[in-house]
Amino acid sequence: MTILSILLAFTFVANLPYKFLVTNEQITRIGFKSKNSDTIDQIYNVSDIYEALDFQKYVQEGKIKFKYLSESLNNFLNSPDNNIDKSNIGNDANKKLRINYWSSMGLTQDWLLNNEFKIPNLKIRSMDLKNNANVPNAWVYDSNELNPKYKYTLDVVFDKKVLNLAELKENIEKENDTNLKNIKQDLLDFTNYLISRFVDVQSSFYNYFGDFSFLSSKSSVNLDENFCSSDVPCSIGLNQKAFNSIYNSFFNDLVKSDDLVFIDNSNKDLETFIKSTLNNPVELAMRILENYFISYITTYKNLINKTVVTNDDQWNKYLSERKTFNIYSKINPFYSLWSIYTYHSGYSYDDIWFTPYSDSKILLYDQQNLFLSYTQYNIQINENGSIVPNSYDNYIHPDIYLYTFLGLSVLFLLLSYSKFRKMNIY
Repeated sequence: MTILSILLAFTFVANLPYKFLVTNEQITRIGFKSKNSDTIDQIYNVSDIYEALDFQKYVQEGKIKFKYLSESLNNFLNSPDNNIDKSNIGNDANKKLRINYWSSMGLTQDWLLNNEFKIPNLKIRSMDLKNNANVPNAWVYDSNELNPKYKYTLDVVFDKKVLNLAELKENIEKENDTNLKNIKQDLLDFTNYLISRFVDVQSSFYNYFGDFSFLSSKSSVNLDENFCSSDVPCSIGLNQKAFNSIYNSFFNDLVKSDDLVFIDNSNKDLETFIKSTLNNPVELAMRILENYFISYITTYKNLINKTVVTNDDQWNKYLSERKTFNIYSKINPFYSLWSIYTYHSGYSYDDIWFTPYSDSKILLYDQQNLFLSYTQYNIQINENGSIVPNSYDNYIHPDIYLYTFLGLSVLFLLLSYSKFRKMNIY
């Protein structure tokens, strides 16, 4: 019994050195610099590097929730045909690329009929002439009054729209391409996943609205003709920035000085338009997905395109600690034995997904048991000084340990058999 207890104790503590190593790597920071540059322009914790590499492995191998959609979006954002990263995802050029990506799968459609919405009898609550140069002086002065006297009509026109839930379901039923069908089904399932976890998806993610609203240049804000004159123009164009501020004002009371914000009419027509007509969870799901992926992909792009600063104490510390751990994992039979088990048992991959209440954090390692060992790899650097994209393949396959144990067992069995056979002879 005592021997069994000792063996179990050794088993439980076999993985603790790795846990200490990982904890320490969360504060070990590796520098990166652009090629042909001597200046460090990016720094990542070692734990962030491993997470970005592992994320690619999971997505590319389909070991993640919504795997078809994840692989498709990951391939698009990683494509050498674009330079999309977290810092520039919202610029006009990349916005167009993203729209083309979703549209290429038939997830948007032209909005040719019933695409104009008029909301009358509104009053302007807030605006700033300095930041809205096309706004007439009289309108700005009117908005500064405690009780604005002018009345406005919001005339909103759309060129295209993202399919809503009902339209997406119908589209999936008609889709003949198996791959596209799987991707669209994943988008539908992810949208329903969000709906099931948030009381109101729109109010929870209102700040993601705008990129796929497809506001037409024909949209405008019109002053009631009774107030028009030669000095007070009747109409101004409604741009995307102003439209976003109108939309956001119904979910966030913090209004910027340059936002265009209206006081709704007595029928609450503007609120109904915002919270009902423009409430499309599919559109928000697409933006949420982009936001989830772009953080990890930006890190990954930097890892494989920039050069690691190797003449640095932090990098040498990482190499030294990993070397020590590699020796330990090879000579500790309990570590290697349990790594065989965890390698073949795997995870529940359908549960690997982003934290619902985080904007980009994915749960990659939450299923790991504190007292069990797992296969590990070292970060590799290529001849250019950049991290090798598939560094995660740089590990000793645990089956080698299995064959080694089996070989030793057979050897010891034969030696024992030979020993006892000789004893019987004498």
